[in-house]
Amino acid sequence: MPRITEAASWGAAVLAGVGAGVFREASLAVEAALHIEQVYEPEPSRQQVYQERYLLYRELYPALKSIHHRLTGLQAGAAYA
Repeated sequence: MPRITEAASWGAAVLAGVGAGVFREASLAVEAALHIEQVYEPEPSRQQVYQERYLLYRELYPALKSIHHRLTGLQAGAAYA
């Protein structure tokens, strides 16, 4: 896990640094500033559980896709109400 918790604003700052010429490219800025505090690895003994859950997710996403689009439409409409 990175030490940075505000990833969106950090990413914007990295890109601003590239745009301002502070860094030649974004990957160099990331290498200079990103510090990993902890790494999480999957437990090999739980691989079957992970696979079963992933297969359920693969079924669930297409089933809910139209509902998510409808919810997004409702939220967008509410912003103008």
